[in-house]
Amino acid sequence: MFWKNTYAENIRLGESFQINQNLEWDRIRYLSTMLVNVNVNKASKRIQPQKLFKLPHDSINKVKGKKYQEKEMLDFKKMVEESQKNQKSKKD
Repeated sequence: MFWKNTYAENIRLGESFQINQNLEWDRIRYLSTMLVNVNVNKASKRIQPQKLFKLPHDSINKVKGKKYQEKEMLDFKKMVEESQKNQKSKKD
């Protein structure tokens, strides 16, 4: 009974339902792709599940990160090493 839950709990229940629906659609798409690929004569004509049909959550899963320059990576490495040295010196 949704009226006994808090607002946050209802939000989580809705998110859980949506995730389960997305997983079910992914399963259906995968099984459909398997059926299509069984009847293909050449391996080059096989298709990927994402190419059979698009789903709304396909674009959500793609996360693009920032590409760092070499100098930024070296600075970060130096900062981490200094932090580790400081933590070791505090323990001793």
